[in-house]
Amino acid sequence: MKIASSKIENVVLPDAIKLSEAIKTKDSIHGNGDDHLFVHLVQSKDTEERIKNTEEFSAEENWKGTVLPIKKRKRSSYLEKNSEWLEMNLNESVRSLAINIIRNGSCPDLKTVKIEGLQYIFTNTCGFDAIVHLIACNWCDYPNMSNIFKFQETRLGKLIEMCFKTINTKLYKLRAELLLDLFKKTVTQYSHNLIQIDTQSTIEYLIRSLCQMGELQYSLTEKRFCNQCNRVKLLTSPDIPVAPHLNLNIVKELHDVSQTRKCTNTDCDNYLQCTYEYNENYLFFEIGSNCPHKLSTIKRSVWINGQKYLLGGIITYSGSTASFNEKMLGHFKTYAFRLHGRWEIYDDLLKEKETCMDSESVCIEAIIYVKHNQ
Repeated sequence: MKIASSKIENVVLPDAIKLSEAIKTKDSIHGNGDDHLFVHLVQSKDTEERIKNTEEFSAEENWKGTVLPIKKRKRSSYLEKNSEWLEMNLNESVRSLAINIIRNGSCPDLKTVKIEGLQYIFTNTCGFDAIVHLIACNWCDYPNMSNIFKFQETRLGKLIEMCFKTINTKLYKLRAELLLDLFKKTVTQYSHNLIQIDTQSTIEYLIRSLCQMGELQYSLTEKRFCNQCNRVKLLTSPDIPVAPHLNLNIVKELHDVSQTRKCTNTDCDNYLQCTYEYNENYLFFEIGSNCPHKLSTIKRSVWINGQKYLLGGIITYSGSTASFNEKMLGHFKTYAFRLHGRWEIYDDLLKEKETCMDSESVCIEAIIYVKHNQ
């Protein structure tokens, strides 16, 4: 068997020459004894880099051996408007901590909580859970909020801190201890060791009770002074009542009210001089409006006595409009306005958080504003 002699030449291909045109043979490759010319292709560096940048070079191969093209984004996605970017504050640093949702005590899959040998069932915990979720989001976004609760070492602070970890029986037991102190009068005992506690209430009652227990700080302190009687009276308020129009011009509204307040002494008809001190860390505003408001209408910040407060979120209510004394049944949710400019919904009847746009309308029960550290 004869082996054909071959001549090998190196040819540098220009970019315009096709591979099929570059291969030349002197005779048929199956010929007998004839010399053959094989052209060895030498690619220039520019050609190599251009080939590497092609889709064929970077495409992936599936298990069948066929080439899959690179997936491209739809061209329309580049042209769509994203309103969330308008609310982003690029100067703020955001800590991305995952906030776990505390489940409502009415969920059938939750077990009873054992406290001092007794089994407890807590129902309708959405109001309390909404407050916890709202503060947890602000704890994550604003360092001063987390420092407050860590410094005070309250049970509510420990409960909120546990929301960033795995939800377990310790968390639900701590919640049960707080709810037991809040709702001792609503106990229903079914047997010698099974007790149900209905925690249905208003947000205003929960915030006020938590302030009285030392778990939260009062939002407002009012000082009333009578020049004629020389009487001084201090009043604390867990939240600040606001008209449903959401004007939030708090200083002017409180000033207008104070101008019409008279001394309560029977022998005095003098008007009182009222001064107000606002919590320097966070403020709760009580709305309690049954009229829906668009999220876009809520002010992103308020200025009070030279201090700027940023919107931390709201607590919404949906359900019956009956009074609390008529055993209303409704549901509270947390709409947290995060530093990255998006709304996040925390619902204790669900297992995962949700998001929404500014165009959504809700009935606002309370708003929280947090001190802005400049």
